[in-house]
Amino acid sequence: MAYDVFISYSSRDKPIADGVCANLEAAGVRCWIAPRDIQAGRDWPTEISKAIPQCRAMVLVFSAHSNNSDDVSRELVLAANNKLTIIPFKIDAVMPNPGMDYYLARTHWLDAMNPPTREQIFKLVETVINVLGLKGLAPAPFIPVLPAGTEKSLETPKKKTSTSRLLRIGIPLVILLAIMLCAGGVYLGIKLLPAKKSSQAPTQAQFTTASAPVGMPAQVTNTAEAIQAWTATAPASGPANATSTTAPLATAAANAPSINIKATPGTILEVPGNYVAYSPDGKWLVIGERQIHFYDPHSLKEIRSIQADRWVNGLAISPDSKVLAAIDESRGVMLFDMATGSELRTLDRTILSVGNVSSSFLAFSSNSQTLAVVVGDAIKLFDVATGQDKGTLIAKGSNAIVFAPDGKSLYAGGWSGIAAWDVASGSQIRSFGDISTGAVRLALSPDGGLLVTGGSFDEPMVLWEAATGRQVRTFSGHKGGITSLAFSQDGKLLASSAGDVTLKLWDVATGNLLQTLVGHTQAASSLALSPDGTTLVSGSQDGTTRLWTLSAGGPEPTATPASSATISRPTALPLSSNAVSINNAAQVKNLKIMDVQGNSVAWSADGKWLVIGGSQIH
Repeated sequence: MAYDVFISYSSRDKPIADGVCANLEAAGVRCWIAPRDIQAGRDWPTEISKAIPQCRAMVLVFSAHSNNSDDVSRELVLAANNKLTIIPFKIDAVMPNPGMDYYLARTHWLDAMNPPTREQIFKLVETVINVLGLKGLAPAPFIPVLPAGTEKSLETPKKKTSTSRLLRIGIPLVILLAIMLCAGGVYLGIKLLPAKKSSQAPTQAQFTTASAPVGMPAQVTNTAEAIQAWTATAPASGPANATSTTAPLATAAANAPSINIKATPGTILEVPGNYVAYSPDGKWLVIGERQIHFYDPHSLKEIRSIQADRWVNGLAISPDSKVLAAIDESRGVMLFDMATGSELRTLDRTILSVGNVSSSFLAFSSNSQTLAVVVGDAIKLFDVATGQDKGTLIAKGSNAIVFAPDGKSLYAGGWSGIAAWDVASGSQIRSFGDISTGAVRLALSPDGGLLVTGGSFDEPMVLWEAATGRQVRTFSGHKGGITSLAFSQDGKLLASSAGDVTLKLWDVATGNLLQTLVGHTQAASSLALSPDGTTLVSGSQDGTTRLWTLSAGGPEPTATPASSATISRPTALPLSSNAVSINNAAQVKNLKIMDVQGNSVAWSADGKWLVIGGSQIH
C-alpha cells in the first residue's frame, strides 16, 4: 500500500506525533507511523526500510529528543535517499546536530511550541496538502478520527455526525422544555413513582451498550434518572469541555465535603526520576530512568539500585507490594522481587523497539495475580507468578490501561477515547469519549467509581463515571498535554502534570483547582502520591525527583482557573532549588523569548551584560 507521509519522531514525543498523525488522517492524508503500522512479531528496522520508499514525504517531529536519536537519523537518511520531501515540524528551540543539519539545511521549518497548538498543527496539515498537491483536501476540524481500516470518505461521517448530534441534543432538549412547562406535575410524579430497576443498558449516543460486569450498578430507566443522565452528558452549549457539569456521583469521595490541601516544596533528590512509584504498603519509593533506585520513603535513604540495560520506560508495583514490573527498552517487561531486588523473570514478546511506552502501559489486577501490558495494538495479560501468557485483548491505539478494583474489567484509553473490556471473555463492554476529550493518560479512583483522562493537547482533563461512561465534569487549567495523573488513596485529591511544566492539585468533589506547583525545569513525566496522603513525588526529565509535603489548610481554591497558566511558557534555563517557590510562583513569567540559539548563557557579575552562546557568541 502506498502512503502520503512517513512520520518520524522520537519515542519521547509520541503523544505529539500521534496528534500530528490523527489530524493528517482526519484531512484524508495517508500516514505511516510506528508502531501502529508494524505488525506484531515483525522486524522493526526492516518494516521501516520498506515503509519509507512507499511514502512521498516525511514529517519530522523535531525536538531535543529526535535531534539525538540514532533511529530518527537513520530514517532521515533513508528519506533523503528515496527523494522524499522532508517537512521538519520543530517543537523545541534546539539547533540540529551536524548530521541532521546536512539533510535539513535547505528545508523550510515549521516552528511550533511544545506542545504545539491546534493552529500550528493545522498549519502543518495545510503545508503537507500543498506540498504533495493533494487536490480537494483541506485541514479538517479537530474531530474524532475514523477507525483504522474504514474505507468511507470523510464526508459521510461528517454528515452522520452532524445529524446524530442534532438528534442527540435537539430531541432531549424538546423533551426537557416540555417537561419544564409542566414542571410541577412532573416533579410530583417523579417524587411519588418508585424507581424501577432494569438490566437494559442505556441508549445514550456517546457510548456503545452492553451488559455491565457483575458488581456494577444497574442502569437508569425512570424519568428522573434519565433527565439526570442526559444533563450530565449533554453539553450546555458548544463542546463538552465546559468547566463542569452537575451530574450526581455514585462514589463517596465525589459526594464528600470539599477539601483544602496545600503543598510545600520538600526534598529534591538529584536522581533522574522519569518514573516514580510508591509501594501500596508505604515501605518503598521506587525511582527509575537508567537505573532503578529503591528508597526508604521516610528517611529517603537509598537501599539498593538495579542497573537497566538501556532505559527504564515505565514502572508499576503490584497491589500486594511484592512485585515490581519495569519496562526495559532493550529487554521488555521485567519482574523484580520488591523485598530483595532480585530479577524474577522477563515476560516474552514484550520488547517495544523504540521504547514508545510509559508507566501507563502497565497495570496490575487488584489481586496482584495478573499483569496487563500494552504491546502494539494489543493488551497482553500475563500470570505474575509464572510469566505465562493468559490472553490478549485487541485494543488498537491504546496508550493507557488500568484494572477495575474487582479485576473483572479493564479500561484502555487512547486517541479515540476509552473502552472498557471484560477480562474473562475478552469482549468490549462499552466505549465513551473521543479525540476531542483525549485519553492518553488514565487514573481510576481507588473505589473504581471515577475515571479521569487527559489528552495530548490543551483539552481539559475529563472526569467520567466509570460504570456508565457518563461525563461528570472537566478540569481546566493546564496548557499542554497531560503527562501523568494520580488519585489519593481516599479518592478526594487528584494530582496532574502537563507539558506546561507545572503540577496541579484538584478537589475531586468540586473540580476546584487547589494549587499550581512549579519548580521542575522540564515537564514531570510521572507522579506518585504516598499511601498516607502526606507526600507527592514528581519525576522529571530535568534530572531531579521532587517531593512535596501535603497538609490541610491551603489557599482558597480557584473555582474557575484563569485562562492563562501561571507560567505562560516555562523558561528552559536551569533553576536552583530555591529559585521558585509557592510564594513567588505567580511572579515567574517570561519577559521575552529571544529567537537566538542559546545552548549556553551567562550574566556578567555587574548585571550589565547577558551573553548567549551557540554557533555564535552574542
